[in-house]
Amino acid sequence: MGAQQQESQELDFITAAKTLEAKENTKREKLNPVFYPLLEKNKEAFEFATQEEAPEIKLTGGRDSATQVLKILKAISKDTRKLTEEQETYLKKIMHQITEGALPKQTTKILLQELNNELKKTINPLTILAVLQKNIAPEFLQEHLSESAAQTSGPREVILSEYLIGE
Repeated sequence: MGAQQQESQELDFITAAKTLEAKENTKREKLNPVFYPLLEKNKEAFEFATQEEAPEIKLTGGRDSATQVLKILKAISKDTRKLTEEQETYLKKIMHQITEGALPKQTTKILLQELNNELKKTINPLTILAVLQKNIAPEFLQEHLSESAAQTSGPREVILSEYLIGE
């Protein structure tokens, strides 16, 4: 019996139950040695899917919009004498969200364009803050996935593994 190796696939409950159903007269087969590496892959996927903390997203550097915006904000944050404590906190929050990858690419792209336009005129932290507030929707400043992972709710999934031998 030559079993073909196929990719794992996600099934709904009814399809999975029908696939895994065994008739009374089904005889027990020896497991093919390939079962154990496949089982290990399923375990790793299950652990990854159910881990408490999402993997940390780090900027790779380079010239993408998020990295360029972050560079501008870091330069501005070095001189915060004109900013109130609340404005400073806001600036740090934006920098954190960018580092975590919480802002959409389109938002950082537009933000970079507007920041560059402002920087041609003046290097004023208050003007930079106004650009940030104008272009970043408040919902992007809420907790990011990695910060709220411990507060997950909703249905949990169970991953069942079965090695099927074709006839």
